[in-house]
Amino acid sequence: MSAPLEERMQQLEARVRNIENIEDIRRVLALYPKALDARDAGLMATMFSRDVQLVVVPWNVDIQGHGAVMDFFVQYFKSDWKDPRHNYANEHITPEGDGYHSFCYFHETLARGTESVVGWGTWEDRFVLEDGKWKIGRRLITVMALTPITRGWAMPDKIMPL
Repeated sequence: MSAPLEERMQQLEARVRNIENIEDIRRVLALYPKALDARDAGLMATMFSRDVQLVVVPWNVDIQGHGAVMDFFVQYFKSDWKDPRHNYANEHITPEGDGYHSFCYFHETLARGTESVVGWGTWEDRFVLEDGKWKIGRRLITVMALTPITRGWAMPDKIMPL
């Protein structure tokens, strides 16, 4: 025998809410590389929660708080890294407690001076609902390679200094 109508409606509403949440999170994931490549601090600021934590491996970056994280990105925007293009793939978003967890791979191309650089790694996020919007509450960036294409990425020193 099937569940009562009221119970089935509640289940459907919960499923639709979950799908809508995941789509909202996908929009944030898609905006991040756009803001990063355009060096758009205003757009970037809308994606992070007030108490966001940013961790970047292997450079021992561990920053807490919206202002500090935005300062980090503003400094990156002023750096000698030029013409960045970031892409991400294979996103996986799952409910986790009262928020969501996401994982994806990224690939980047950019320039430093006259060198063409390629890199890749992973972005792992904890999304929290803040002021009615899904925001990144924690971002773990793991850089697996960042190297001039002339040197290749098979070397032990495949990650350039930040």
